[in-house]
Amino acid sequence: MMMNKIEYWTVSFASLLHDIGDFMTQDQISPVNKSSYVHDLLDEEKCNKLSKFLDVEIFKKLLLYFADPENSKDKCEIEPYLRFISIAEGFADNDGGTSRKSGENHVYLDSIFSRLDIGNGVPEIKRYAYAPLESGTIFPGNLDKGEPIHKLQQEFLEHWELALAEANTVEILYQMVQRVLERYTWCIPKSGQLGITDISLYDHLRLSSAIAACLYKIQSENPQFDTCQIEDASLENFILVEGDFSGIQKYIFSGASEKHGGMAKKLRARSFVITSLISLATRSLIDRCDMPASCILMNSGGNFFLLLPNLETTKNILADFQREIDSKLFGIFQGDTALHIAHTGLCGRDFAHFGDKIQEINERLAVKKRQPYSSLLQKDDCWVKIQSFGDAAYGNELGICKGCGREFAEYKTDDGAIGWRCKQEIEIGRQLVQAKAITLVRSGEGFLSLGGWSVLLYRAEGEVYALKSNDKDYPIATLWRHANHVPIDQGARILTFEEISNKSSGTNWLGYLKADMDRLGMLFAVGFRNETDENFGNITRVASLSRMMEIFFSEWLDQYIEREFPECYVVFSGGDDLFIIGPWNRVISLSIQIRKRISEFAGNNPNVTLSCGISFSQSRLPVTFAANSAEHSLSRAKEEYSFLYSSNRDQICMFDHVVKWKDIDKVMNAAEKIIRWIRESKLTIGDVRRMREYAAMFERYTSSDGKDIGGLRYIGLLAYDIGRKESEKRNGMDPQVKRFMESLRDISQNSLIHHLSVICDYALLMSRKKEG
Repeated sequence: MMMNKIEYWTVSFASLLHDIGDFMTQDQISPVNKSSYVHDLLDEEKCNKLSKFLDVEIFKKLLLYFADPENSKDKCEIEPYLRFISIAEGFADNDGGTSRKSGENHVYLDSIFSRLDIGNGVPEIKRYAYAPLESGTIFPGNLDKGEPIHKLQQEFLEHWELALAEANTVEILYQMVQRVLERYTWCIPKSGQLGITDISLYDHLRLSSAIAACLYKIQSENPQFDTCQIEDASLENFILVEGDFSGIQKYIFSGASEKHGGMAKKLRARSFVITSLISLATRSLIDRCDMPASCILMNSGGNFFLLLPNLETTKNILADFQREIDSKLFGIFQGDTALHIAHTGLCGRDFAHFGDKIQEINERLAVKKRQPYSSLLQKDDCWVKIQSFGDAAYGNELGICKGCGREFAEYKTDDGAIGWRCKQEIEIGRQLVQAKAITLVRSGEGFLSLGGWSVLLYRAEGEVYALKSNDKDYPIATLWRHANHVPIDQGARILTFEEISNKSSGTNWLGYLKADMDRLGMLFAVGFRNETDENFGNITRVASLSRMMEIFFSEWLDQYIEREFPECYVVFSGGDDLFIIGPWNRVISLSIQIRKRISEFAGNNPNVTLSCGISFSQSRLPVTFAANSAEHSLSRAKEEYSFLYSSNRDQICMFDHVVKWKDIDKVMNAAEKIIRWIRESKLTIGDVRRMREYAAMFERYTSSDGKDIGGLRYIGLLAYDIGRKESEKRNGMDPQVKRFMESLRDISQNSLIHHLSVICDYALLMSRKKEG
């Protein structure tokens, strides 16, 4: 049976806007006309524009019903459409089958982190101010009023009108409206929540629309489905799809040497390539399944989740798409990188315990990851021989690409012969410096193409995406959240790693920072359970948590670095992890600020923590080695238990030493004091080097759990040093220096002796002259 497209999009739009009254009447205590805002949204001119895409009469009657159901005169006429929206809303709000609704309309939205707890307790509730969604507005506070809500309402109406004027397809209009809703209703609480009001109106609307679209699609293709089957929460009417890229870092860092092919440009380009391929995959799948953009539940960090109708056509599309992308990606990456897709059935009850379904599909995806490119290896139960390159490639006179070492060279450059892929990456890196927007077009041509869609790094006829949320030239364009800051000179040329290292203080080394969230999987799976094991982890909260995390890492952090740490290079940042290269001392400062700001972002929730690993090297060291070293440091920060504390994680590892974040300020303050005393000739480099030796002695004592008491010999040696310096100085040692050195004889938990190696290493590097 052919689906009625006009009806389908009418239901999709009506469900996307059905509760917009929670926002439009937020400042009205007892509105005389509850539905007046509907007439503002749908005056005659706007209805004329919408009539190209929707059944405007039904659409308006649906919105009028939700605005004032008690006085609706059209319920019988709109009942068939109303059913889809009402069922979808119930599934989206499902909290384990328990009635948790109240008649109360709350003023402010509580932080999505307010109830997250995996054993460390919950924080004082913080709330979001009324403000458009931009990187600086995502930090909750104590009932900040922010901008008056009527200003947001007015801007929403203006951008709604702009979307109607600019959209030339129903899909683009839907994306624009979803973007406008996110911008203005992300901070508005959905009405009727009981207790903590942490579900935003935006997330409620987009999830309701995704579910309603699936339900309509199911019934249109299965006319035998009656109302009872659509409402039945035990039937698996939905499919949850997860896609995940493997081999991302292997691809990004392959052949990562500064010598060949402009590595500073290529690292940025490779990160963008992965983001593009993921977004192209999601766009292609919802297009082939004919679903709205709201069915992309989550898309971050090389991973995505889709909600699709449980139909045979859907399953066939997924299988065909896996074969298609396997062929495409194998041709580009020769098996180093793969996109794995898994799916599982989903019933209405599952929306209430969505974290459980994520765990289930993760297990299925793990099996898929152990069988990369299986669709190419077997056909009709027989093995298929795969040849990575065509026969002509093996006679190539230029040999292997000097840039990546993973393909045959095709082009001669000043840095040596490079392959087609490396040439494309260099060009992408160059274009990204100037890009303000990108366009998705229906095309299978080019490097940045997948599933019949391609990315253009400029504005063109197609689906336009803005790269920054605060770009006034693209106020209603869908956001392409991708951290892409790179240091540039006045001529907009990307700095080389050697030039970045020269911006360091002290020695001109680079710092490589890797970080990710601690136990994020656990937060998603069980973080919304309370002490009585009630599970609040429904689909809306889980999707909201993912969206907010992506905004922090892909949007806020990128803009923060551009503003405060412009000399740092964001290789990638998204989902829950990051990799940043910069001047060694600035990378340390940046890591400290990221940890502080993520705590503020999470409303000081003690369950939301970050671990970091930093490695240091000269700029000549290939990035691959430095990244592996940073990864090793990150692993230590996550897994290593210090002598002082019984818990791991929530730590930073640098200079081959693990420090709890709670101690980092006093450690860095001590290091800055030593640097100042060296400059004031109150300490010598030799003094600091001896203290560094004493730190190594003490670490032998702590690493043996106190059994190697020979490590405590440093106490006597340190006392000798203090006495010697006292006798050398006519007026004795500086009192502050003396107190500091004497404090190192204390081996109790709060003593700086536990982190003296970091203090000394930092001070020595800051005091060293630049090389070259």
